[in-house]
Amino acid sequence: MSGEFGIALGVAVFGSVGAAVYRSIVTVGPDVPGDVATDARESISGAVSAAGELPPAAGSDLLDGAREAFTSGLNVATVIGAVLFAALAILTGTTLRHIRPSGADTDGADTDGADTDGASAAAPATAP
Repeated sequence: MSGEFGIALGVAVFGSVGAAVYRSIVTVGPDVPGDVATDARESISGAVSAAGELPPAAGSDLLDGAREAFTSGLNVATVIGAVLFAALAILTGTTLRHIRPSGADTDGADTDGADTDGASAAAPATAP
């Protein structure tokens, strides 16, 4: 359950970052009507549908700007994710480096009292 929550939270955060970058970068030409321009500024799907309502040259210009803004948003989200991943890997490595693995042998000897041939180290061998 916590894994699903973490994935959902990550998608939401990185999606929000990408959308914010898109909205700040996307350019809409002066020949685009107000309501169509608003749709284009909201999302790339809005820009694609808005481009269909425009003359071919204006629609092409709008799509070019929308693609560039979308790609920039995706790149920013990816870089933030990579930097965050690297920082957490370094933090994990430095925080946990002194902790031994749970199945690690502390002194190199068997802890269950058995030799490699299966005989008990505590019990002496009896002669027949």
